[in-house]
This record gives sequence, C-alpha cells and structure tokens, in this order.
Amino acid sequence: MKNVISVLGCGVMGRQIGALLTCLNYEVHIFDRSINEEKKKLLRLSQKILARKFNLKCDFSDISFTKNIEDIEPGLVFETVAENLDVKRGLLKKITFEIDEGMLLTNSSSFLPSEIHPNAVGCHFFNPIHAIKLVEFSNQFSEKNEELNRLIISLEEKLQFHVVNVKENRGYIGNYILFHEISNALKLIDVYKYKLEDIERVSSFIGKTYSVFEVIDLVGVDVTKFIIENLKQDNDSIYLSPSLENAIKSGVLGKKNKTSFRKFIYENSYDE
Repeated sequence: MKNVISVLGCGVMGRQIGALLTCLNYEVHIFDRSINEEKKKLLRLSQKILARKFNLKCDFSDISFTKNIEDIEPGLVFETVAENLDVKRGLLKKITFEIDEGMLLTNSSSFLPSEIHPNAVGCHFFNPIHAIKLVEFSNQFSEKNEELNRLIISLEEKLQFHVVNVKENRGYIGNYILFHEISNALKLIDVYKYKLEDIERVSSFIGKTYSVFEVIDLVGVDVTKFIIENLKQDNDSIYLSPSLENAIKSGVLGKKNKTSFRKFIYENSYDE
C-alpha cells in the first residue's frame, strides 16, 4: 500500500516536489486553483528528469489533481504556494481537517514554519531539485511523527539527499547566504553604479561558479522580491532593490515567462 501525501501548489517547486514524491512511491494529490494541461505537462517532464537522474520509476498515474482545497484528505500535506504569509495562512484555514504536529511540511524558508502554522515543519528543497540534492529540515516534531521520519529517511537512503537540520531563522542557511548575496550585488549596481559584467567578473575570480543575476532568473524575479522582503523584516540590513519591482512592472519575471532579469539589468545600467 502506498503512502499518501497532498501537495499544495503546482508551481515551479510544487511540480518538482510532487514528482519527487512519486519516485518515493507516494500517491500524490495536488491542489492548485489554476491547474491546467501546461502545468501537468511540466510535472510529467519533472518526473522524467527525476526518473532518469535517480534511476527510479515515477508513475504519473500516482498523481491526482483538484482545484478545491476542501478535497484534500487527512494525511501529510506539503505546502509550496506563493511566498506570502496571508496567502499561506488563508489557504490552510480552508483545509477541512485538523493538522497534527509534523503533518504539514512547508517548502518556504523565508518564513518560519511556526509563522505559517503552529504544527508546520520546514522541509526546504532547492531549485532545480534534481541537481541540488539538499534539504533543509526543521526537525522539531520528528521524534513524534513516524510518517515524517519515513519521508526524511527515504530522501536520505533511497535518493541520497543531504538533509541538514536548521534552526529558527528566516532564510535558514542557504537562502540566508544566497539572498544577502543577491541584495548586495543589486546594491552595488543601484548605489555604487557598478556594471553587471564587472560584478560577475570579480565574482568569478573569487570562486563564484554562478551569476546571482542568473539565479534571480531561475528563482523568479517576483519570488526573489518576496523572499528579500521577508528576510528584510527580520534583518533590516538587507537591501531591497527597486529594480526588482521595476522589472516586474515591465513583465520581466525570469525563466517562468521566458524573460531575463539579467538582460533587463544589463540594458538599464548606466555610467555616472
């Protein structure tokens, strides 16, 4: 008999997490208000990538979809919706059953699990999930919840994910480091008028193997803005660049709509 889990959201991370869970032999029920054939197609693609990466069977027949949150049945729930606390809390209030300790997982790291729901556990994957085999896990309920423990053990033993226990801070470890780096790079452009290509050149010489501007495209400009806003509430030293909002207003969201924040910054940077 297969374990059952519900995934809230079929966006970039929801699709990947849902696909990953089918590779772990879960029966997955996905809630998304705007589920459509394109999202289902992208989920199938995620399954194919993960099946090839991990040499496992990921069965699409193990996934069902609903647009009604009331259809979600009792069991493990994995929340992957927008990085907005009101949206998360509002959606969870519509679930028709009581969520026990450790039965709600959240992929968010820019909020504390306890801010989202008193019984929530942080289980933060990175994008793309098949390339970054790392999970940040807040384990405050793991001793009380066998289902939660089975999931974490499966990630470690079956898929060889690295599970890092994290503490009560917004951003945990990965996004705390990464989004401070992103905000500082944007501050160098906005405040000190550095050119994008000079920042990337220096970064490459000090050991950075990626461009933070390309990371923004991968994460999504809107999601990047939400995460920096959330981290700024906890630490006022982090810089929120107006270029993020300007890009969003110009329709530049990154890979999700096949646009480029990096190109937007490059074309809108200027000399003093």
